[in-house]
Amino acid sequence: METETLGRPTLESLVEGFDRDAAAGKNRIRELLEQDPKWFQQGVVRVMKSSPTSLRGVEFMVSLLLAHHLLLPTLCDQALNLEEAASLARTALQMEPMMDVALAKKLADDTALGEPVRNAGRLMDILGLISNGNRITSSLMRLWRSSDPQMRSKAVLLIGRSNRSIQWAQSRLAETDPRIRASAVEALWGLDTAEAKAVLRAAARDANNRVAGNALFALYAMGDTWAISELFKMAASDSPQFRSTAAWAMGETGDPRFSEALGRLMSESTAFVRKRAFTELSRLKAAAKTRQGRQWRVAGRLLPGSGGMRQLGFEACPADGSPPPRLLPTQFVLSEDSRPVTQYQVEAHPPAEALALTFLFPHCASQGSPAWVQGAIGCLNRKRPSDLWCTKFYLPADDKTDPKSQGTPEPPQFTADGKEAIAALQEAAPAQPEAAAETVRAAFWDAIRSSALAVGAPELGARHLIVYNQSSPEAPADLSEIVSAAVASNTSVQAISLAPCPPLEELCRGTQGCFRLAKSEPELLRLVEEAHLALLPRFLVSYQPNAPGARMLNVRVFDATGWGETTISL
Repeated sequence: METETLGRPTLESLVEGFDRDAAAGKNRIRELLEQDPKWFQQGVVRVMKSSPTSLRGVEFMVSLLLAHHLLLPTLCDQALNLEEAASLARTALQMEPMMDVALAKKLADDTALGEPVRNAGRLMDILGLISNGNRITSSLMRLWRSSDPQMRSKAVLLIGRSNRSIQWAQSRLAETDPRIRASAVEALWGLDTAEAKAVLRAAARDANNRVAGNALFALYAMGDTWAISELFKMAASDSPQFRSTAAWAMGETGDPRFSEALGRLMSESTAFVRKRAFTELSRLKAAAKTRQGRQWRVAGRLLPGSGGMRQLGFEACPADGSPPPRLLPTQFVLSEDSRPVTQYQVEAHPPAEALALTFLFPHCASQGSPAWVQGAIGCLNRKRPSDLWCTKFYLPADDKTDPKSQGTPEPPQFTADGKEAIAALQEAAPAQPEAAAETVRAAFWDAIRSSALAVGAPELGARHLIVYNQSSPEAPADLSEIVSAAVASNTSVQAISLAPCPPLEELCRGTQGCFRLAKSEPELLRLVEEAHLALLPRFLVSYQPNAPGARMLNVRVFDATGWGETTISL
């Protein structure tokens, strides 16, 4: 804020202090305008850039602009960016409800008379931000029929945004002026229909870079993954104009998958392409910085594919249990063995039927709740009322419990009640160590065998087993029979292991489950939650494999607020 000059208060200080004495404030602000209108106008610009807190002071200041016909030159002051000018215009519209209609009529009248309007394009942009196009349609139609190409293209954009007519936009795509075609395409942004997609896909083949770029960005924004590979192709075009437009569209998306392509464009020979690529890569980095610290729990598991396609169920949720993000297909980034997958589909996954879920954890004789149990308890905020949970404990290989406590375990008890589920989980670490001998506990593979046979499990619903393993037990002689039994009982096995365990990995693979190797015990909490999350997918992802022998699939998802990623063994 500027200091007072020659004893004269600044407009900023008067507006900010307006609420303390409105009558005195009005008089002093009016005096400033009468003494020096130009200085007053410059003061208005400074006020709008300073985020003033006194709404009444701003409204009085703007009322004086309107009364003294200073609004238009102030809106055109280049010291105000477009959003700041639009904020000023919105305040004026509250003071004078027909301001937008009058401005549109003036632009149409002056254009019809052949009188150039200073900063007419900027004023049209402001109208587009503050006005319902239906209020100014008559003036926009006059501007569309004018001979001024800039005003025609701006009018096409505003008319298209107001009527949201596919037919209107499609008819404008027959115009010879590429600015008209580009505006017609931009008018379709945000219109997510099959008809709009068809028009945009056709426009993406336009001979003009701006028209094609507008169309590809619109398709990307509506979730059409076809636009991804097309943007990569545009970035490799022989035309520097097309490469520059590709860089612009990539930056607009905020999509991290385009960082490498923009990096390549920064090293090419055409100066304006390099400059555009630098700007847009900076935008991607800023978008990534905004997402830092907002990592989601994400999980996926392979599902049976068809026709050579790979399929996986996928889910993403904030770690704090808040509502999951609404993700577009274009907000999925896939790569097989570090090779990008650019052609894929994402659909809504049908809600999973009621789950019969068994947690199989090692018995822990020490006091307290181990990390794997805490992870299972953390899954409760996503447990559906119809899901049945059961907890079983096995004896680790190094457990010194009296051997006579081992034997055939009792049938598992499934419950839909969350409190009962927590109580069962907390039995992993009995309050009194000697209580361990009161319950019959099976060894690892015996517990696996019982769970794979779905002993005591409900007859209806999908069955799943989440198992935590701490060592590398040898494969049982009947491993193939255990796998077959699990498949026959419709039971999938999701395993988290602290050590490599090929037989357990084989069991997971054979039951359409997932084996994940934990790096440390602190990581277990997250991995158990993600194993449960993979059983409740909202998305079905399908793609053609890059290479039949790929071993790992990485999936990263993001939006403007957060991100997450996971790796799935193939």
